[in-house]
Amino acid sequence: MNTKANYDRPCIEEVLCAKEDSERKKIYLRSEKTFVEVSDEVYREYYRPIWKALKQAQRKGECACPKEARWQCDGECHTCEYRVVSSADVLSDTMVIHDDSVLTIADTLTSNEASPESVALFHDLQSTLEKEICQMSQLEQKIAYLYLNGMTEREIAPVVDRSPSKVNKHKQRIIKTLKNALQEYEI
Repeated sequence: MNTKANYDRPCIEEVLCAKEDSERKKIYLRSEKTFVEVSDEVYREYYRPIWKALKQAQRKGECACPKEARWQCDGECHTCEYRVVSSADVLSDTMVIHDDSVLTIADTLTSNEASPESVALFHDLQSTLEKEICQMSQLEQKIAYLYLNGMTEREIAPVVDRSPSKVNKHKQRIIKTLKNALQEYEI
């Protein structure tokens, strides 16, 4: 009867292996879409700056990541599908132009001498663009942001987890929406 009791109890090696497995954590590598087992220490060192970036983005109201999707967070907030883009961000973000110069939307609208009419027109145009961009889905806001920062449809596709043709359709819809909103302006 003692032999049966011995079979039910795990040996010391099994206990140590189980303890070691419980101390092992997994890191999600978003770029490769795989999990990697690491020690608890490596896990904490890897995720500490990510958790910090996530908390800062949440405090600023820039992150709308649901709790069940936070395991995918890699701290790259500017490419995250859950990023909340404010209209001020879009107008102040830099754009890379074809000749590698960097401008903001506001830079393209300034002139040497601003008349009161042009200032009023600029503010009206800015508020119209802000309204239109804020009414877009988060996916379209993200595509617009990435496209305005010089990325191609093929580069944007894996970031938003869509095919290049879907990205193209969204981009065309974004352009059409903004053109329709700006029709009353003679630009």
